[in-house]
Amino acid sequence: MAETEYEKTIDAETLVAIDPATTVLVRSDDGDLDVSLVVRSRGQTTTTAPKTIRSGEERPWCRGYREIVGFVFTPKGGTAKVTYDILAR
Repeated sequence: MAETEYEKTIDAETLVAIDPATTVLVRSDDGDLDVSLVVRSRGQTTTTAPKTIRSGEERPWCRGYREIVGFVFTPKGGTAKVTYDILAR
């Protein structure tokens, strides 16, 4: 696996611009949240169905998508904090 380029904690309801040539590790630090990818294919931008990440869980994302435009983080009740690591492929 490639080295981490940078690490940042953001508020959960933030759209994050992601370079398409990356893998992203997403971890919920404080509460469950839903994560949707914003992807572009053939000039059309769509948002994928949300997947739930439980508090304290870390999950690799972005595999199998050609162009990732960003993420939508939605906390499930209350506020959540998200840590994501951008990894070069």
